[in-house]
Amino acid sequence: MEEEIRNAAEQLVSNTVNVQNDSLKDVFALYYIYFLNPWQK
Repeated sequence: MEEEIRNAAEQLVSNTVNVQNDSLKDVFALYYIYFLNPWQK
């Protein structure tokens, strides 16, 4: 489940922001995961 959420977040980031740097993409994905999934807090 967490993997799917992470992939979805990365896809969303890729579609929203043209980020070439994978590490930046991971950071954005983590922010999406954190804010969109309060149960993980």
